[in-house]
Amino acid sequence: MKMLETRRLLLSLLVALTLVACSDDNAAVHDAGVVDARSSDLVAPKDGAPLPDIDPAKAMLVTIPSGAALCSGFAEGRTWQEELALVGQVQLAAPALILPREEGVAKVPHFVGAVEHSPERQRFTPSGKGAQREAEKQRFGWRYVYTMALAGPVQPAALTVTVTIRGEPTSYPASVSLHTASTKEFGISASAELRLGSGATEIVQRYGLCELGAPEETIEASTAGGDKVRLEVGVGPWFESCFAAGETACLFLTRAEVSVGQAKQVITDRFRLIYVGGHHNWNDEYLILLDPPLGATAALLVKEPPLFSGKPGEVRYLDAALKVTKTEALSWKEL
Repeated sequence: MKMLETRRLLLSLLVALTLVACSDDNAAVHDAGVVDARSSDLVAPKDGAPLPDIDPAKAMLVTIPSGAALCSGFAEGRTWQEELALVGQVQLAAPALILPREEGVAKVPHFVGAVEHSPERQRFTPSGKGAQREAEKQRFGWRYVYTMALAGPVQPAALTVTVTIRGEPTSYPASVSLHTASTKEFGISASAELRLGSGATEIVQRYGLCELGAPEETIEASTAGGDKVRLEVGVGPWFESCFAAGETACLFLTRAEVSVGQAKQVITDRFRLIYVGGHHNWNDEYLILLDPPLGATAALLVKEPPLFSGKPGEVRYLDAALKVTKTEALSWKEL
């Protein structure tokens, strides 16, 4: 009797050890970013794990370049002060996303590293054990919406990241990189929407890929006294990254070269480059925050010539408190 009980005990222990081993194997598969045996869900590969091979008939692997981020977009009708207050970035952390061709809702690991909001760069990080992903097949492609709660100085805080793939299913490659070339060639786009607070004081801001490739437009402007600015403007996906209507394009100020007197400065930090757009992108403004200030000038507000007015553009010189110290007319050339 004791021997039988001992054998049963040993058998139970063997079964338990086998289950634990299988569980560990499943966890390893889950971390590697392939099919999770427990949920049959495709997830974001864990940092450092090898990227899996993908069957393009079942999914697409979208690799995320190191340092990739989403930058804040503009809204029609907002002032430059409002746009500056809402400047920010969504930093992507995972090496890749696996986008299955299967509709439904699933829990997936976080792939956002952090959100930085406002000129003070308030920091928010994803909370909880993962994000919720909803996959939806559309008429011409797929749409993947990831929602996650955020921990940070303002509550409640939530982020939605949307990845859209446009095109016929047979045209999708097994693997692409999330950058401008893929966006243009395969119709892949990524955008985000941040919500902070609630009720009448709720803050809502949208974001699009920071890396936009070659500029859509280059502007050169100068004053009679010889001060100069050269601006590079990129274009992102319409409607998804900005609050814009009709034929208004989602534009981003991506680079500025400034000469004030004998001092020169090149600005590429997107927290210091603010595009302020109107309907149809008419009468646009560009805010450039200098680092360090050039003398008493801490920022420049560049205004394009008013449409149909025959008047020149202008530049307003702002001090450290962002108050106007002087205004000069600008000659204006769009390349």
